[in-house]
Amino acid sequence: MNERTHREKHSRKKVTVKDETKEKAKLLKAQKFHSELTNHLIKKSTCKDLDSLESLARLLQINPEFGTLFNYRREILLNFKQSLETNEQSSDGDDPEKQPTEELWKKFDQLCEKELMFTENCLQSSPKSYATWHHRIWLIKQMRNPNFNRELELCNKCLSLDERNFHCWDYRRFIVQFGKIPTMDEFRFTSKKILDNFSNFSSWHYRSSLFRQLLAENYDHKELQSMIDKDFETVKNAIFTDPNDQSPWLYFRWLIDFEQELLSFGDEKEISPKCYPQIERFVWSQNHHLLAIEFNRSLDRFPFEIRINQQKIDLNSFHPKFNGKIWIVRYVDQPNTSSSDSIRFEFSKNQTTILKHEFNVENINDCCVYNRIFVDNDYGQRQNIRTNLIRKRIDDLNVLLEIESDSKWPNYMLTIALDTDNFETNLNANNNNNRLDRLISIDPLRCNYYKDLKKMTILKQKLFSKDFDQIIKQIL
Repeated sequence: MNERTHREKHSRKKVTVKDETKEKAKLLKAQKFHSELTNHLIKKSTCKDLDSLESLARLLQINPEFGTLFNYRREILLNFKQSLETNEQSSDGDDPEKQPTEELWKKFDQLCEKELMFTENCLQSSPKSYATWHHRIWLIKQMRNPNFNRELELCNKCLSLDERNFHCWDYRRFIVQFGKIPTMDEFRFTSKKILDNFSNFSSWHYRSSLFRQLLAENYDHKELQSMIDKDFETVKNAIFTDPNDQSPWLYFRWLIDFEQELLSFGDEKEISPKCYPQIERFVWSQNHHLLAIEFNRSLDRFPFEIRINQQKIDLNSFHPKFNGKIWIVRYVDQPNTSSSDSIRFEFSKNQTTILKHEFNVENINDCCVYNRIFVDNDYGQRQNIRTNLIRKRIDDLNVLLEIESDSKWPNYMLTIALDTDNFETNLNANNNNNRLDRLISIDPLRCNYYKDLKKMTILKQKLFSKDFDQIIKQIL
């Protein structure tokens, strides 16, 4: 997709142009709908027989967004279904007047099939109708043997007309889950959609959820890694095709994080990094009754209880910084915590301690810094492997940056991808800060976000320098 087309889809406001002919047609449609609805409500306000479906169909063909009428159709179908269940419970094989239950169930399935065909007609005139898609989901749940392949074909047709129809994407996810469609089949589907159009963000997003599903299904990790390698090549092709298209960039960032998670999954088999947070480093100031804790991933809530010298402490406040990856915790000073020599973080679920980090500290006066990469040699080696892998993944971005030096996305992605860098040398940190300064000038609307990232870089520098006064100053 060329740059102009991309701007038309993602960077330009929709301009509404008044058309008198359309306005008149819209008014006539509303009048016709009101007339039909009034006549119907007068005649059949309390009737729930199957014949009412036809008159309701005429109304919904005029306006498929009228959810109340779909509710009415569901009541009619449910009424018929309940009569079947009653008939089944009181069935008597010797009663010749009773129609066989199986035949009645077939009739119900046929009604549902007709309803599906009807909703398909409604979608042709209104492909983003909430009420129509919801009604279709309800029908599939009521049927005994729905045709899931047909439903996927319908999704294919709708997405070929509008690849960003989120109603259809939601419906497809429902069909895949409810019909137990193999995850790899859907993975291949996203491959086709992405190759059709690199700007199809919905396909990239769906693909990320399928990767996680494969991981949950214990799919072979070597196969997953091979798929990740292929995706990096696809993303790079998309990036070089249009460096300003945000869709592949966002997936590129996600893919880097997912690959790191996959590596962690293999390193710590007893702990799933998807579920449980790990502490990378923390700063502890007893004089300020303050802790700054960095986790291995962003968190939306603080997950730990804290114990100092085995005594649980009360937390005054805790709030996230830098997208929830670092948390600043203030606690209430309590007896037996003034000369501390140990601190423990406990993660509990269902009143059971699942994970705990305990650290022994000697000769602490005011401030101490724990950095996992210095203490755990094996972890330090693994982190170096991860950092080198990330640098390999983003190596081509430097080439792109030489061509598009003022492009936002290459600058931003290099900064974010190297967020795992330990900044042991000032050169690494200075390069990051220079890119952030450039981003502030290129993208002033998000300047405060870039300034936050810059503060995080400076804080990491101080953590490695162990300059306690500067560390506390940066935190406060």
